Amino acid sequence: MSRLEAGAATQGRLHWMDGARASLMLLGIPFHAAMVYSSQGWEISSPESSELLTALAQASSAFRMPAFFLVAGFFAAMMLAKRPRGAFLRSRVVRLGLPLVTCLLLLSPLQVGLLELASGMNGVNGPLAQSFFDAEGHLRGDAARIWIAHLWFLIDLLAYTALLCAVMTPAITARLQRLGGWLHALPLSAVAGLLLLHAGFSLLLGAYDNLAGRPLPGLPYGVISTGKWLFNLPFFMAGVLCFHERRLLHAAISWRRGSLLLAAALLVLFALWPSDGEPWQKALRLCLWPLASWAGLHLVLGACARWLDHPSAWVRHFVDSAYSIYLFHLMFVFAGGLALALVRLPLLLEFLLLAGSALGGAWAVHLALRRNAVYRLLFNGEPPADTPKRALATTTVERAAE
Repeated sequence: MSRLEAGAATQGRLHWMDGARASLMLLGIPFHAAMVYSSQGWEISSPESSELLTALAQASSAFRMPAFFLVAGFFAAMMLAKRPRGAFLRSRVVRLGLPLVTCLLLLSPLQVGLLELASGMNGVNGPLAQSFFDAEGHLRGDAARIWIAHLWFLIDLLAYTALLCAVMTPAITARLQRLGGWLHALPLSAVAGLLLLHAGFSLLLGAYDNLAGRPLPGLPYGVISTGKWLFNLPFFMAGVLCFHERRLLHAAISWRRGSLLLAAALLVLFALWPSDGEPWQKALRLCLWPLASWAGLHLVLGACARWLDHPSAWVRHFVDSAYSIYLFHLMFVFAGGLALALVRLPLLLEFLLLAGSALGGAWAVHLALRRNAVYRLLFNGEPPADTPKRALATTTVERAAE
């Protein structure tokens, strides 16, 4: 019996998922560093771009957050099964909402200030960043999106959590368990059909933008991207299903003959597919996106299950640090991207310096403050009663819902 199958039989903790959650968060650092050099442009853009780094960012964007939301859905279902609904919802508001508000008040002004500074500096193709204000001095139409930046996932997780609490009754739970068993019993051809339906769903989401000329309706100033929220929702719900039917998780991450090659091919195809072009190219890219998401999820979560399912002091440390590192890293990416725009180094070297300095800077902040109870409350959502002794004894899966 495999480790995952043993967990399914006992409903015990899957140690590798701790490492998967931390790894997916930390992969956000090279992703954002690569976006600085993307030929498609970003919040802050280097005077020079790299097609290789553009493809790297494309590949990462395909799977990183879908895989993260699948893991988050698994954890959410696990904790909801152990706690009363109200207690679970309150704990998630503290764990997710408090760091969100803290970062919006303390970190976002610094990040927007760096972008505003970059907007006054010109590169080869114009300013290094767009101003937070339009030509008339008014806030841009997507000002909230820029202010929220990488914190959007906390807003979406809060919304998914509220939705889960609203719909999960004992009757719904029983139906999900039956649905999970039915899905696991499907033949491969039927699974392929479901993936094609998912591709069609992605096409419909993108078709609205192209037909209407504007994004799906949402809150003013881009507080929530409705299209992104709907795109990631199936992965969160897949994580919920995987908790209730562990064999689904086993099937999704188990490497089989040919699965690695097919998954890698799909991910590379999506990474190299043009984001602009003829309408048929855009349509095929929208269809490829969820397929590449499942492919990358298969590769990365499978790797975590194989190589992170054992006790390790380093893994435990990064599991404990990943949340804070992710919250702080974008400030260092913006500052480093602005500084490197003033020099001329090989782009790959610049990318490595930027990613390394962002990781090192965010990690240093966490190491300096991690023993402070106020810091852990405001930036990690951990109640002050969590003493260092208890923090060491408590698993990350348990703390993720506190």
